[in-house]
Amino acid sequence: MITLSFDLVRTNANEQHWVTCAYHLVCVYEGCASSGWVLSCSIMAQPPRSVYLHSLFWAFSSLTGDIRQPETEVEIVFSILIMLLGAFTFCTLIGTVCSHIIHTTHTQPQSHTHSR
Repeated sequence: MITLSFDLVRTNANEQHWVTCAYHLVCVYEGCASSGWVLSCSIMAQPPRSVYLHSLFWAFSSLTGDIRQPETEVEIVFSILIMLLGAFTFCTLIGTVCSHIIHTTHTQPQSHTHSR
């Protein structure tokens, strides 16, 4: 169970990183804004660590279903893809945990008592 948990956390962290990087690329492509969906110009001017943290926050928020209203077609398509990724990740997580529970339940020796 510990190995399964570690694998799920590692996979989720990897996914979050790639979504964070993709969001940053979309923000660079769209250009910074004073408000709205993309990162603001003041955030984009900060050190890379701060920009990454803001992008990571967006990634965690979006994969849990809390997406800011996209304004352009690129933002809308990207948001839809991220929502689908979040749904797929949730389904995979539930399926993996259920499969693990079923596997451990079926591999445990069962004691049968017969009463006469």
